[in-house]
Amino acid sequence: MGPNRLRSKGPNLWRSAKRARCALFLRKLASYRTLRGVTTLSFRPARADDLERLVEIHSLAFPDARGAEERRRNFLAKPFGPFADLHVAVRGRGGREDIVGHAFGFGLSAFVGGVAVPVMGVATVGVAPEARGGGVASALVDHLHAIARSSGMVASFLYPFRQGFYARMGYVAAPPVVHLALALASLSGLRDEAAVRRANGDDRAVLHQLYGLHARQTTGMLVRTERLWQMHFSHERRAFFLLERAGAPTGYVSFSLEQSEPHGETRLDVVDLVGATLGDRLALLGFLHGLRDQVSEVDLCLATDDPLLVALGDRDLDRRRFGTSRVEHALGALATGPMVWLASPQAALEARGYRYDGVFQLAVDGAPFGFVVEGGRGRVVAESAGARVAFTARGLAAVAYGGFPLLRAAALGWVSGDPDALYAAARVLDVPAWNTWDRF
Repeated sequence: MGPNRLRSKGPNLWRSAKRARCALFLRKLASYRTLRGVTTLSFRPARADDLERLVEIHSLAFPDARGAEERRRNFLAKPFGPFADLHVAVRGRGGREDIVGHAFGFGLSAFVGGVAVPVMGVATVGVAPEARGGGVASALVDHLHAIARSSGMVASFLYPFRQGFYARMGYVAAPPVVHLALALASLSGLRDEAAVRRANGDDRAVLHQLYGLHARQTTGMLVRTERLWQMHFSHERRAFFLLERAGAPTGYVSFSLEQSEPHGETRLDVVDLVGATLGDRLALLGFLHGLRDQVSEVDLCLATDDPLLVALGDRDLDRRRFGTSRVEHALGALATGPMVWLASPQAALEARGYRYDGVFQLAVDGAPFGFVVEGGRGRVVAESAGARVAFTARGLAAVAYGGFPLLRAAALGWVSGDPDALYAAARVLDVPAWNTWDRF
């Protein structure tokens, strides 16, 4: 019986026949999918028997000079967390399981506002070539975000291969970092009366303490676990030197000497530069001046607001390099920092520390709440009357966890509000620009 004759029998009978045809089509489609095998995507922690497939995907996602054995160690011996922090994306088809992606979600603590905050470090996101373009990477990162939320982590940080991809997932870039290329000859005269000696095994506790005191004054420095410290201490070319004043340790420097081939150019990469004062850090750089006959240049990574940039500004840092008509004095390179995502704006604000007290009204992506800071800690309260500062979620992440200046964020449209309220919020939320010496 055709559709026209069905319509002539009445609308109810016609609709019943239409539903029957739809049901038949769905049954046939289900049967076809059963025969062909339905592709589903699921996630689970990595297992030891996944390792060879993980190395295969990693080699194609990160095609550098590392061999298979080094890539296995990359998965099994990460200093930032155990193998259990690695998660895989699994595609199922017709009863078969195939790993198509991997990513670490490290459980870390990072200092923000002088307080150690629980955060996730996302790293080693790789997808098999045959699965790219199908949303595997974004689904895998979403899976890690869900783990972060359920585990009480208030933020996630990562160092992206492309910022645009993660920006679409809600991440925002923290301020860039500066890699100064220092000619050692330019550091003459910085050494003062402080004593500098090679650190030894008995100094480990002192180094831990000095690092912790320095890290609390920064944004993004990680709380170093024993596993992470061991990575630094066991590095074959890593050296530690301790600065002492009146017999008391007040700072240290760790560095590695790098040479691409025997008798070639030698460069010095500063890893940690810790001092109780700016003068201590300058004195440690003055100590490095003693290596000028061996080392061509020193690489030193600093936050964009580090006062050391100004303290070194009147020296001929580039004296072994020539300029161009466009840039006469190139002092180094500006490099991207991490990207940050907040699991919950309210939880993230309550987790970090503050230097100044304050009370103000906030709205994040249109959701309003009050916020009170007393004694260095903040708490969310009920919304009340008063001038409100409105953030986008990405804008709040950049300011409160990335160290991006609030008034610059306002110029970008990430923050808006009454000028007095903006200045008050800027004072309370301000933290130094992000920088960490432990990139995961």
